[in-house]
Amino acid sequence: MLAAGMRQIAVHQSLMAYSFALLFTAPALRLLWLAFGVGRDTTQELTNLLGGIASGFLILVGAIVACRYSDARSAVAAWAPRLPGAWLDCAVWTVSGLCVVAIALLYRTEIGATDPMLVVLIVCYIEVLVGFVWARTCATRSGQEVAAYDWRIHSLSVAATPMLFLVYWALYSTQYTCYQGFQGAALTAPASALSLGLFFTTAIRWNAKN
Repeated sequence: MLAAGMRQIAVHQSLMAYSFALLFTAPALRLLWLAFGVGRDTTQELTNLLGGIASGFLILVGAIVACRYSDARSAVAAWAPRLPGAWLDCAVWTVSGLCVVAIALLYRTEIGATDPMLVVLIVCYIEVLVGFVWARTCATRSGQEVAAYDWRIHSLSVAATPMLFLVYWALYSTQYTCYQGFQGAALTAPASALSLGLFFTTAIRWNAKN
């Protein structure tokens, strides 16, 4: 409402998309319960956890896509702030890769057996990451500078998910068991990373001109 009152319509639209995505969590979660509940050995608790992980990706990706394709800015905008160059991408991807290795080692040491939660988490993460990188590549090739800039931010935010995951897992494990900490990180880290990317791209729309 503040953004709308200050006539920052682009910012208002992005925040509304985020709000509606959060509202859609409840019906999306119930549909995912039905999808994951097909398995014979699936319990109600496991179905809820799987649905929570998948919905964290699904609803926020929907909000991001809605924001990107409702963007009325010009394809090329001189006003757009500039992130650091390729070294930032290299740094994020390198640290993220190291965090993935750390997570894998911790999981193998502390938990061991592969469970459906891990499978759903990995599949959702790879699908979103590949989709965002592909969108950035397409925007770059077609000369859509603003779109490519936004997709770069979203790609980096998804790539940074393992960093947040490791931090959340460590924090949750101080109050709960290691496996419960893993569950908590799986439910919250992806949504946090996607939200950070969306908030950053929303912030740069402030006072943006078409």
